[in-house]
Formats: sequence, structure tokens, C-alpha cells
Amino acid sequence: MELTFNAFMTVWRALVMSEFQSARAHSLTALALTEAIHNPFFLQQGLAGHTQALIEVGEFSDARTALDRLRQLSQSTGNRQFSDFYANYLEAHLLYKSGGSINDMVQALQRSFTAGAKHQWVSMVFWQPSLITRLCVLALQYNIEPDYAKRLIRLYHLTPPESGEALEHWPYPLKIYTLGRFAIVVDDVTLAFEGRTQKKTLDLLKALIACGGREVSEQRLCDALWPDAEADDARNNFKITLHRITRNTNWRRVGTNVVSSSNRWSKRFTRD
Repeated sequence: MELTFNAFMTVWRALVMSEFQSARAHSLTALALTEAIHNPFFLQQGLAGHTQALIEVGEFSDARTALDRLRQLSQSTGNRQFSDFYANYLEAHLLYKSGGSINDMVQALQRSFTAGAKHQWVSMVFWQPSLITRLCVLALQYNIEPDYAKRLIRLYHLTPPESGEALEHWPYPLKIYTLGRFAIVVDDVTLAFEGRTQKKTLDLLKALIACGGREVSEQRLCDALWPDAEADDARNNFKITLHRITRNTNWRRVGTNVVSSSNRWSKRFTRD
């Protein structure tokens, strides 16, 4: 059992590290060990890891064979988490990577995420962030259990793909809209800022964004926000406004920091 468990961990680490040829090689060892101990549950895990590794190295025919065996075994043992959830998201992943039918891919992902949402399944053996990110992007694109997909994204702090897909629907912890309207949205809630002092803090943020958001000189910000004030007064107003940003409850919700480096200012967004 210990050898089998260690083999699973080796496969899992290789998958997470995107060392897919290594994952494939070690998945063969893990599968052989599970065959030897005649334990259906461990065998299902071995088949799952092997399927996942085969998909990643592009051996789609062998991946299909392993997946079909995994599905049959999990169904015969009544392991719904594997048959309904895991096997179906591997099916969707296989179809996506191999260029299979989009309709079949969507249906497989629908079956998987519907089961996951119903039973609150949010993890599996060989849980692979890059794979789950891809599935969540597809789920958001095709409106498949979007609340469940967003839950996975938030739970595992998944980052959106660099390609920019599904950007509008990705649950960014912070969104700032600047074209057509100016709005700050935290966890899908639009923040309200009222009053003259609040407006000036927003003006400072707008100025930082308009000036590129990085390495903006203090003098440039003062000139933009207080063009008619004396230099000392403008600098004092700047410091007061900056202080309000750190003190204001809404700004703490946003989790923003204005970072100074030699009187040049940048906007950095962080979450607690």
C-alpha cells in the first residue's frame, strides 16, 4: 500500500509541475502496483492518473482505452464521484485536447460539473490546477454550472489563462471599469463612494490609471488634481488624499496599496 501511495504522489507532483512525460512513466508504475494488490478503489485511482498523464502527452487512443476502463470499473463499484464527476471531466479534457466534438465535450463537462455542484465535490486525486482552470474557462464560456466553476476558481485561487478567454465572466476579486463608466467591483459587488472627499480619492485612482498605473511622479499627480494650488498646498492635499485611501473602509475592502518609490507612485492591488 505504501509503495502504491508513494507512486500516486509522484504522478501527482509531475502533473502539477507539468512534467508530463515523467507523469506518464510513473503512472505506469502506479497502475502496475494497483493491479497487483487487487483493490478496486486503488485501481480506479491508478487508471485515473494514467488517463490524465496520457492525455497530457497526446496519447489519446491509449487515454480513451484507460478512461473507458475507469468508467466501467467505477460504475460497477458504485463510485459515483469517479463515474459521474472524475471520468466525465477527464472525458471533457480528452475531447478538448484531442480536438474532438465540441458538443460531446460540453455534454461531458455538463455531467461532471452538475454532479460536482450537487454533491459539493471540489477536489479529486491528481487534482491539476492547469486542467481545472481549462475546464472552468470552458464552463464559463458555455454557461455550465457557472456558480460552481467560480467557486472552484476562488477556492483554489486559479488564475485566468493568458489568452484572455472568458475574461468578462472570470470572478476576479477586483474589477475596475474605466471605459464608458468608472466602477470598482469587489467580489461581484459594486462599491459606492459618496461625498466630496470620497470623490477626490477616486480622482487620485483615476489619475494613476490614466497615467499608466506605474511609476507616476508625485508632481504629475499634483498637477492633474490640484492645478491651481501652490506647490506646498498641492503636495499636502496629495498626502491627505493618500491617507484617506488607507483609512477608508471601502478602500480596505478593495485591498489597495499606493506604493511610493523616490516620489514616484504606483497602484498595487492585493487581497487579504
